[in-house]
Amino acid sequence: MALSDDLERIAQLAAAAGEVTAVLAAEPSRGGRYYLLALGEDDERTWPVVDDTGAPVPPRELVREVSSLVVLCEVAGDVAGGGDLEELRRQLAQLRMTEQPEGIEEA
Repeated sequence: MALSDDLERIAQLAAAAGEVTAVLAAEPSRGGRYYLLALGEDDERTWPVVDDTGAPVPPRELVREVSSLVVLCEVAGDVAGGGDLEELRRQLAQLRMTEQPEGIEEA
């Protein structure tokens, strides 16, 4: 089953607990895929972690590891130009032409 199918399935299972605003997957060192959910909005938002069946994950260490992996991946995606590689290349080319900073050729 594709990741997108898994995310949709988990969102449908989690909908019984409230409005699902996000489902993010992680595969921690102990194996298996777990999901960090965003349920609700704003100050009412909760962040439970569930397993592949949609059941809450009780071990605090596993919740911490899954949450950390998801956050690290989100930050890495943002730092890497948000996934828009062509836009990043365009910006680097423009920077090279207009300001010629040291090290731009390596970038």
